[in-house]
Amino acid sequence: MIDKTMGSEYARFNMAQGLARAIFLYSFSATPRNGINLPKLRVATLYPGLPPAIVTDTLKKLEDELWFLHQEAGLYLFKKEPNLNRIIVEREEAISEEEIRSQLKNEIQKICGQEFKTVIWPERPGDVPDVKALQLAILSPDHALGNGTEGVLEFVRKIFEEAGQGFRTYRNALFVLLPDGKTIARLLGHVRRILTLKKLLEDRSLSGMLRKEDQAELKKRLKEAKDGLSDEILTTYDKLVHLNTGGELKIFNLPMHVAGKTTTLTARVLEYLVENEGVLRRLSPKYLLEKTFAPDEDEKTFEEIYDVFLKTPGLALPLSERVVREAVKDGVRAGFLGVRIGEKVAIGVTVNEMDLFPDTPVLRPEKARAERERLVVQDKITPYEGPKGETPAPPRTDSEKKSPTKTPPARRLKRKVYLRAQIPWDKMAHVVSGVIAPLNAEAEVKIFLEIKATSSSGINPTTLETKVKETLQQIGAEIEEWEEE
Repeated sequence: MIDKTMGSEYARFNMAQGLARAIFLYSFSATPRNGINLPKLRVATLYPGLPPAIVTDTLKKLEDELWFLHQEAGLYLFKKEPNLNRIIVEREEAISEEEIRSQLKNEIQKICGQEFKTVIWPERPGDVPDVKALQLAILSPDHALGNGTEGVLEFVRKIFEEAGQGFRTYRNALFVLLPDGKTIARLLGHVRRILTLKKLLEDRSLSGMLRKEDQAELKKRLKEAKDGLSDEILTTYDKLVHLNTGGELKIFNLPMHVAGKTTTLTARVLEYLVENEGVLRRLSPKYLLEKTFAPDEDEKTFEEIYDVFLKTPGLALPLSERVVREAVKDGVRAGFLGVRIGEKVAIGVTVNEMDLFPDTPVLRPEKARAERERLVVQDKITPYEGPKGETPAPPRTDSEKKSPTKTPPARRLKRKVYLRAQIPWDKMAHVVSGVIAPLNAEAEVKIFLEIKATSSSGINPTTLETKVKETLQQIGAEIEEWEEE
């Protein structure tokens, strides 16, 4: 019967029957040790024109099908105790698809992670809520990419369009993770094997039939299967979908998972997005201004700015609202942005964290300076002071601009200033507010930054490429000289 199931090429040799006969004869011999090894089996079943692989292929099939065939220390023999492989194969057939899916979903939840808000196996597009934060929808094996790709992508497209009973607003904040159609069957088989081994170990009626060696083997196989399941999930779920600038689906292939590397699904996705600048841990004020302000817009609230990133497909996303908040604070401190706080306008100073609210207006620098000047000169409102009492230089009045102040010869106005100083790194905010901002109010300022960094343990090249150079590029800096040792 086994010969017929293996195809005509194998059936004509009756290899299964020949191997079983040879093993049986050696199983009950008068020698101290029963059984026959693979080389002797090849000799015992030798035929002219026999394909080299036919013996090993048939032996594997016999081990899975015959209840009492065993392999011990390289010897094949029949025994009265049932064959462990055959027991496992038969019990696997009794595991339902529902059990497998339920177990897999539980395992995915265990290694899901917390880097994104997650929705596991949504049944309908509307099951994915419209949230104002980074979100990851993890799809079920029914939506493996590669099995009916058009239908799968149509389902994904609807997820980006629909949310509950309405349309999705925060489309750019959503990512969809799918399993690979080529490896999903292997993952499901892995889960099936785990469920089977667990049930066999829990079956008291079977424990009396199995040898101690077989029981130990079951425990060993179950441990190995459990230990490898996370790697199998991370390897299979490697298709990431997001929207491009035109609002069309874009599929990313996550890099190959390294077996044994401890991580989560969301951490793996976030690591990829950060490395490829899809998600930013830091945001430059210049990028914020360019991407969220229309040419004719002079101000937007902090909440509106954050919403632009979450709503607009194709924009690099800030990791959280905190990243946008820090970009606004940096922009205000450097004079690239302004904020209206009550009756005052802050620009060129450090902004108190407690003064920034979702409805706080963020201004273009030109409008911020003009409005601050009007408030100080006309309305006599004291300039905004930051948490350390930093106050920007008061703007000159129209009369002062038209009639420069007469000064004694010793205090005459300077046409040019050049300085080079060593600054403590934690005092840079004071340099911006107390040195650059006052100069910028009266002159055209050009800044050349010189940094020397040394480390006995070494500087990570990734830090230089993805943080230092990236930040300089985002703010529009021209790198005139760069040396590494």
